[in-house]
Amino acid sequence: MRRFGDYVLGACRVAAHPRQAWTVAPPGDASEAEAVVHASLDDGLLSTSDPNATRVWFVSVLEKVSKAPEDLCSGASCQCGEMSGVGLVTANCTEAGIRELLDSRDEVDFAEEDGTFELDLPPQPSESSMASVASPLTWNLQRVALSNATTTGRGVRIWVVDTGLSPTHEDLKGRVKLVGYFKYGTFRSCWSNEDANCFDILGHGTHVAGTAAGTRFGIATDAQVLSIRVFETDGKASSIKIVGALNHIARNRQAGDVVNLSLGGNGESPAITAALKRLTSLGVHIVVAAGNQNEDACYGSLSRHKPIFVVGASDSDDEKAEFSNWGECLDMYAPGQMIVAADFRADTAYTGMSGTSMAAPHAVGVAALYLESNKSVSPEELYHFLKASATWGALSELRPGDPNRLLRIGAIKPEQSEQIISSGEVDSWDSGALGRGGLAALLLVVLGAGA
Repeated sequence: MRRFGDYVLGACRVAAHPRQAWTVAPPGDASEAEAVVHASLDDGLLSTSDPNATRVWFVSVLEKVSKAPEDLCSGASCQCGEMSGVGLVTANCTEAGIRELLDSRDEVDFAEEDGTFELDLPPQPSESSMASVASPLTWNLQRVALSNATTTGRGVRIWVVDTGLSPTHEDLKGRVKLVGYFKYGTFRSCWSNEDANCFDILGHGTHVAGTAAGTRFGIATDAQVLSIRVFETDGKASSIKIVGALNHIARNRQAGDVVNLSLGGNGESPAITAALKRLTSLGVHIVVAAGNQNEDACYGSLSRHKPIFVVGASDSDDEKAEFSNWGECLDMYAPGQMIVAADFRADTAYTGMSGTSMAAPHAVGVAALYLESNKSVSPEELYHFLKASATWGALSELRPGDPNRLLRIGAIKPEQSEQIISSGEVDSWDSGALGRGGLAALLLVVLGAGA
């Protein structure tokens, strides 16, 4: 019996190295991560399995070409669909059919077989919920200087592409919209916040959302949270679901939207990279987790493309968390160890989790605070603003190439932010010269440069 699957066609050449497993970003030993997909590169084709099986591919078409999917696949023994929001085409065909498509269509640059992401949840603490709140539990909010906030993220939409959300949790209730899920690889809209197909099934998404926007344990306490569930109960998600979620966001975007992708791992996914690049070109802000293999973050394809903002995890001692990926592809560290946030198991429950999955939504929350009154800024401008308002020189136990930047809500006036964003000097400053009072020193460097 022939196995069915999906492929996507793309508009940029694939890097010449194998694709490995992708995982959601909680901590873990890289040696324990099973390589779900092993692919080889051959003339623009990123493939893995039986060449005679009918599978789904991602196909990227050059931007200058305007052609309907059915015309693109005509005569190539493929059935094609369209993800117009991110500029990709899906093709259901054999490897021979894809090769025929690549050989006969100059407008097609690469084809990538649908892959698999695996969810590896971080360890849970023994105290899975807390009835009262003590200040040590909010060390992360203190570290990012939540007291500096003059906005609450009102009017900003945070997209969480994850395991779903618990819409009735007290920390998020009234600000959650369950948007969609996938069935047989096809996007389906949630009919309401009572649609069980869209509920959190593993807890990861609710915790992420609570960290970014929770009322008690989050940062952007008035932001709206939009959820697309891509993971199934087995903790796996296909690439076509990830790209499909990004496609939906692209087609339904609004000014000031920010996306949290607590997805990390090694390897290269040209289709996901192409989708993310298209999103940023459309003005959507994207924050991703760096990964938890304690290795160079540059090994992850999402980490190499700016202005996608890449976040590593720090602990309560202001050290690099032992599991966090590191290196020059990181933009910043944020609290990511034993972070307390909403627990999906009960509407009044909270739990602690660790991982760069928890660090990324801190940056999303801080971004939402800024975007409340600056929705027209580009992803490049927000990228430089977040880096400029960080605390410099506060971290220890860093690895080669690490940025000594710790996420911080800067007490920066709106008229000053434009000067910081347009300075163009962010990446050339000596981070070691600035201590825990890095914000004040930073403003002197930028704003006093012409004095």
